[in-house]
Amino acid sequence: MLAGLGIGCGETAQSAAVATLASVSLRGSAFGLLATVQAGANLAASAVAGILWTAVSPVAAFLFLAAAMIVSVPLILTSRSRHTTGSPPPSLPRPPPQASSTG
Repeated sequence: MLAGLGIGCGETAQSAAVATLASVSLRGSAFGLLATVQAGANLAASAVAGILWTAVSPVAAFLFLAAAMIVSVPLILTSRSRHTTGSPPPSLPRPPPQASSTG
């Protein structure tokens, strides 16, 4: 349950980061790349956990997944600090001002 909560929060944050950091013209490609990376990582983690579960023990599989989650936290925090200290993300285009009508 905790892993599901963490994954839900993480994927939401990743999508928000893509929406903020990707330019409007590349946003669709950025979301596609994010989905591809997430799917590949999910496949790899499931394969390794399945092999560990079968070849070693269920405990080994859970320890592997827990270690991967623990290692990912500092990587995410480091990545976030690099983006917040660098140049600001590109601003979103603003809609043109509406003409006011007096009637």
